[in-house]
Amino acid sequence: MSGELNIKRLDTLYPEAPGNKYFKLKYNLLKAQSKGVDRIVTVGGPWSNHLHATALSCQKEGIPCVGLVHGNKPPTLSPTLKDCQEAGMELQFLDRTWYAERTSEAFKAWVNDTFSFCYFIPEGGRNYLGLNGCMEILKGDDKTFSRIAVSVGTGTTLAGLLLSAAPQQTFLAFPALKDDTLEERIKEQLYWATTDMELAEDLMNKVTWVNDYTFGGFAKSTPELIDFIRSKEKEGIPLDLVYTAKMIFGLEDLARKGDINLADVLAVHTGGLQGNRSIGWTPH
Repeated sequence: MSGELNIKRLDTLYPEAPGNKYFKLKYNLLKAQSKGVDRIVTVGGPWSNHLHATALSCQKEGIPCVGLVHGNKPPTLSPTLKDCQEAGMELQFLDRTWYAERTSEAFKAWVNDTFSFCYFIPEGGRNYLGLNGCMEILKGDDKTFSRIAVSVGTGTTLAGLLLSAAPQQTFLAFPALKDDTLEERIKEQLYWATTDMELAEDLMNKVTWVNDYTFGGFAKSTPELIDFIRSKEKEGIPLDLVYTAKMIFGLEDLARKGDINLADVLAVHTGGLQGNRSIGWTPH
């Protein structure tokens, strides 16, 4: 296997919102504070890193918040939702049909009607302010690597990295789930920032999509992946099950095949370790 992989450890930053969540929330929280709203409202699943980071960040800043959670209320809350509740987040549960409308204008109108004078943050912090925050992830020597590798959920982190990367840098993008609309949604975010569709398309041409390491789909795993996570944890590199573990596994596999040189790659660790509690692990 050629070279040694360099990892940008966002997971070690900002305890209340580790990983990319700090960057996605940074300007959204500032906007909410400048508007003097009564509360922040956002959405996510029972193990959502976004809900967890929002709850703890709002607690730190003294902002009331509401989490709209995917699915019916379970008899026992997940450890993630317990943390959110203990941090002061009010939890409301949405049936799957209505939750599926969470990106629609009708859903946003319902939020504004239901929670008076609130500030709504879309799932995963996927909005223009979240994108602006993600443009601050790459710094200094990060821009000397020829390739940046990142796992992709909503695409906001990848879009921010594309907008702030050095001109010569290209990207290896590892989708966390199969989503045929993902590329178009990222292109849309790039257009938000540039108002230039040709430039947005040029930036997307810098991305190579690596689709072979989803391990069965979003938040799914195999014994091989679990063993890989355990081995990396022994090396002092904790990885989350949903995003970063699959990307690092994929990078090392590609290097073994001779497809990439790890020394040329900077892999962005986007955090999410608290979600490993879904398989019974305590985050480090």
